[in-house]
Amino acid sequence: MFWLKRGDNYTVLFVDPKGTEHTSAMRKVDGYEELFIENGKGKIFNHNGFRVKVRLLLRTLDAAKAPEKYKPYWFDNIEKMMEEM
Repeated sequence: MFWLKRGDNYTVLFVDPKGTEHTSAMRKVDGYEELFIENGKGKIFNHNGFRVKVRLLLRTLDAAKAPEKYKPYWFDNIEKMMEEM
């Protein structure tokens, strides 16, 4: 888990290191979307004058193997993860 701050914006980033062969990862994405995605966009929470966004990324050896629906959450190198931020 990472806490990133830029100005008044906070991002809480969860990074899961399990590969695409773990089906529980898909359930994690589904749960994340249920809680933190609204109308296709990440919810922004206001707390003590800060704008807080929660992100989920999943680490794998080959992001191309991820099911299509879940591809935006997978990365297979650190540069890709940083681009997502």
